[in-house]
Amino acid sequence: MTLPGGTRGGSDIRTLGHQSIDPVVRGRATRLASSSGLAWKHILVERYLVDPGEKAETASNCHIVVLANGKVVCHGERPGRAGHMVPYRKEPGTINLYENGVQPAIRLFNRTDLTFCALDKQFVERVAKELGCESVLIQNIGFRDSSIEHLICLLVDEVETGGLSGAGYADHLTFALTTRLLLAGTQKGSTRPIGQSLPPHRLKRVLRLIEADLDRDLSLAVLADESGYSRSHFLRMFRSATGFTPHQYLVFRRIEKAKSLMKNSKATLVEIALDCGFSSHAHFTRVFQRTLNVAPSYFRRHL
Repeated sequence: MTLPGGTRGGSDIRTLGHQSIDPVVRGRATRLASSSGLAWKHILVERYLVDPGEKAETASNCHIVVLANGKVVCHGERPGRAGHMVPYRKEPGTINLYENGVQPAIRLFNRTDLTFCALDKQFVERVAKELGCESVLIQNIGFRDSSIEHLICLLVDEVETGGLSGAGYADHLTFALTTRLLLAGTQKGSTRPIGQSLPPHRLKRVLRLIEADLDRDLSLAVLADESGYSRSHFLRMFRSATGFTPHQYLVFRRIEKAKSLMKNSKATLVEIALDCGFSSHAHFTRVFQRTLNVAPSYFRRHL
């Protein structure tokens, strides 16, 4: 099965992801959503309705995370001892993690709503090194983790809105998902705890960079480089210093700039939205209302 919009060859995660998700889906399926058209790095997120049938044994070239969605329990059969097929059931919220390797043949009895996330192996290895993990991802079938499920659902929501919150938001979610997968699967490794906040002079450098580029999606990697720390250490230390994640702080400053422009300029709300780094007036309205519980138009009328 060739996925619509998929390509073959190259090293881009959108290509690698399709090559990996393609065999894991295995057979007839309806694609409901895909991040392939978005400028996301290190991850491809796709949601499918997978039809019942025989699913041959296959291999992937990325790490694959599969989340069972919806309310319908998935029923099927998988290989057991001595080659006999044994029944299995996958409850909604169940997660399968396939490290680079072979997925066994299965027989699926009913149509199933699944989200597939393909993670670039080199990216996962870099995050593992930053976290000080002794191992990378360990294959795990049929487990539950509310944090991983929530992060995948946030990524799917972002795909379904067309990436309105920007590539920086997806970058943060991807890093958080990878970190959680590594920590959930690490047997002996652990993170190196960082108790202190980001030093004031380094915090000022990061905040200055954010202020200078409020209209640009700054990746976690760019901000961490400015601080001089790894992404995992920077994320902890920044939150300790400000009470925000970097993305939350960026959104906060964009909203503050928008409020100032509404008070002190005659620019239209569309002009203000674009000037403050929001992708559209609709995106600006949604984030403003979610943050302040009022629409921008209402806020401006009642200044």
